[in-house]
Amino acid sequence: GGKGREKGIREGRKSEGLRERERKGKRKSEGIGEREGKRKLERAKGIKDLIKRRFKEKRREGREQRDA
Repeated sequence: GGKGREKGIREGRKSEGLRERERKGKRKSEGIGEREGKRKLERAKGIKDLIKRRFKEKRREGREQRDA
């Protein structure tokens, strides 16, 4: 993609975030500040929950096998 962004830059319009990243010499995906951190946190939390759930399921299966 990137058509909108490219066209905007050609016509001399830059978003605040893009300007900030350029100033810091960062790439497209880096440093949208707090939002980025929050997204990372959410993702980490999601993965943690998945692992927890899988662990719980395994434990339940073990319990069921003992009872059988």
